[in-house]
Formats: sequence, structure tokens, C-alpha cells
Amino acid sequence: MASVLTEVSGDVACLTLSAPGRRNPVSRAVQHELGTELRRITCDDGVRFVVLRGEGGNFSSGGDLEELKDGLPLNYVSDYWERMGKTVLHLRNIDQIVICAVQGVALGAGAALALAGDVVLAEEDARFRFQFVHLGLMPDAGTSWLLPTAVGLPVARDLLLTGRWISALEAHQRGLIARIVPAGSIETAVTSLLDELRIAPKETLSLAKNLLRRDDFSATVRMEGVYQQAAAANGNYLTQIAELHRVLKASAPE
Repeated sequence: MASVLTEVSGDVACLTLSAPGRRNPVSRAVQHELGTELRRITCDDGVRFVVLRGEGGNFSSGGDLEELKDGLPLNYVSDYWERMGKTVLHLRNIDQIVICAVQGVALGAGAALALAGDVVLAEEDARFRFQFVHLGLMPDAGTSWLLPTAVGLPVARDLLLTGRWISALEAHQRGLIARIVPAGSIETAVTSLLDELRIAPKETLSLAKNLLRRDDFSATVRMEGVYQQAAAANGNYLTQIAELHRVLKASAPE
């Protein structure tokens, strides 16, 4: 079963993270499939816009803890660059305008995927969290560039070092997201935004997007893989993840 569902309608490609029972984790399969779909969309001249969303009322729970509990692969740095680094770079640099539609939670790498979009919409009850350090791990998926670029270094340090929850309201006030919309209205809000964007010619939108790019994003994403491997060397993250699994299992309904 596909981890990322793709639906193309007119000039819009909708990519849906599709594991709602687990709140759509950013698994290795998701990273691979998302990258594949983005490369395909790049070559489709009929697609002007990409909408990234999560199925089942949540955007994404972040990295797949089931994959992390047995440790990082020995070739983690190169593996991370190929499956995650290149995917988030493609999401950031694709000529089409990327709209991220956030409902529920957007955690860790899932929150980073949302920030990589050109315009981020979030329902008023959505929440964000960059909880990497709580797992004994480093920020990844471009977080270490995207977050301080959006909110500035002092706030980025607060959010990364504490791993605290951020409401949609605070996310908007801090500059993490572009617009807050009422709960249950994300689809309507996306449709309205698309109508606004279609006023401008396709080429003009792409040029304006390219004008705002910064060249150091790629280098920062590469370094995330190096630092992640260094952080994992002592094995503390395995203990943290095992404890989180224990807590989640104990709190799960019978």
C-alpha cells in the first residue's frame, strides 16, 4: 500500500501522507515515495501547484520510531542525504508553488516538511513541535535551516532546545505559518488560496519563488546527517525511544 497518495486534478497535484492510524509518520517509504512523486511532478508542465497534506486529521507525527528503535544504519549520513535530504530539497526548490495544509499535529520531521512549503496553512487547533532533543537526536529534514530562517535564532533555540508544543496561534505570530483557518475548513481555505494564486502567470510565480531562495540550505541539510550520526554514537537515543514506546503502549486504549 502506498505511503503517499497522489491525485492530480487540473493544475493541482495533491500529495497525501497516508498512514492515518499512526498519524502519518515520515518513514523511509514516505521519504522515497515523496521524492519520486516530486520528481515526476517537476516534469509535468500542466501542474502549477502542489498541495501537501496528511490523512485522517493529522499532518504528520514525524520520524518513524519503529524504524529508529533498532538504531541508525551504518551508512546513515549518505542514506539520510539520498532519502531525506534530497527529498526536502526537492520540496523546497520545485518550480511549482507548494501549499502545506496542516491539521492536528505536525511533529519533528513532519513539521519540517510543512515549513518547506511556500505557503503554510494551519487549522486553529493544529499544533507543532520540534522534539528531536527529547529523543536524543538532532534536528533533521532541514529543520536547522528552516526554523531559524522563519523565526530567528533566539526563538529557534527556544523551540529546539525545549522541544515544547507550539499552538497554531503562536506559530502564526512567530512566522512559522502564513495563515490560520477555522477548524474543519482547511480544504476550503486551500481552494480559496489557489484561486488567489492563479491570478498571476505560472512563470511569474516560479520566478518570484526562485528569487527568495537561499543557497546555503543544501549545505545545512547535508550537515544534519553528520551531526545526527554524532549524536547517535553514544546510544542514548535508543533508551529515549524505548521509553517513549513504553509510555505510548501504557497509555493506549485497551
